[in-house]
Amino acid sequence: MKKLALTALALLLGTGLFAQTKFSASTFDDRASQGGTSELKLTEAQETIAGKAVTTYTFDGRVTNKYQYGFAGAVFIPADDATTEALKTAKAVTFWAQDLGSAFPRFGLSICTPADITDSAFYQKEVPFPKQARQITVKIPNDLRQPQYWGEKRPFNQANATQLQFQSTNNGSPGNVKFKIWDIQFVK
Repeated sequence: MKKLALTALALLLGTGLFAQTKFSASTFDDRASQGGTSELKLTEAQETIAGKAVTTYTFDGRVTNKYQYGFAGAVFIPADDATTEALKTAKAVTFWAQDLGSAFPRFGLSICTPADITDSAFYQKEVPFPKQARQITVKIPNDLRQPQYWGEKRPFNQANATQLQFQSTNNGSPGNVKFKIWDIQFVK
């Protein structure tokens, strides 16, 4: 797994509604664990979008069906205590997203609570990424569901949250993946 430091600059409106976030991220796919051929590259860059300097994260790769449930994604782990606390107490997570030509422009945003989950299940919201950039909001816990495809149902315990993940949700359907996210924020 390739690791890189990620910093998402929060929009601070003087209201205290948004928390600054800092993450460490790595990618994952089905190659090492399942013998598949899916892969994902995550690139961090500084860009100016709508007149604002932002850190962007571009996902570029492909999901194949060599492994029958091909998958790829990225893990965003809080890199400081403030981000960890914000993840554990946020009412929502927001981010800007734009599809850059994916075969299937949907990914799942997951909040992982490993202390509650013993069988790889997690809490997820499938997010369609738009052709035109727009802000996406995922309410916690109302918008989150455990995927039906596997895992024992467990109650969501946000106090145990450890990470965000963006993972392909088209498992078994091959195609390219290319999208960009920026300005990840936790809403207090």
